[in-house]
Amino acid sequence: MPLEISAATQDDLPDVYEILDGAAAWLIEQGIHQWPNPYPREPITRAFAERGLWIGSRAGQTVATMRTARRDPDIWGDDAAPALYVHALAVRREPPARGSGLELLRWAARTAARDGLVAVRLDCWAGNDRLRRYYLRAGFRHVRDVEERSGPRTWRCSLFELAVMT
Repeated sequence: MPLEISAATQDDLPDVYEILDGAAAWLIEQGIHQWPNPYPREPITRAFAERGLWIGSRAGQTVATMRTARRDPDIWGDDAAPALYVHALAVRREPPARGSGLELLRWAARTAARDGLVAVRLDCWAGNDRLRRYYLRAGFRHVRDVEERSGPRTWRCSLFELAVMT
């Protein structure tokens, strides 16, 4: 069954939080401390207000989510290249959700191309080798690693980019 992708509504927010909290808990169980649990609400609230919060559904069940933005100066700096930035890509662990992450990334690439952008960009904790391999298999290229400050802590962040055809 294909993934239906739509802008999140107010009614979708509990599912979005559940998916993100579940992903954060799973990451921590795997020894990957990429996201705090519970997942911070402020970035989700901001993305929702800016119409950059998306859900993926199958058979009426929300199975995946992501945020998008047209700029990411905190991680990517003031890069002038027009790109679509993906954050907080998360998928439920249940079988109906399988493949949803890749479908969301493909949708982001189609959206970027349609809007005349040159790339889809994203980042992850540099220590998350599994996710880094996932992005490479999805066609992204590793651009560079940067040091990112989040409150009192500093972590190494890997930046990835997928060029799109406009």
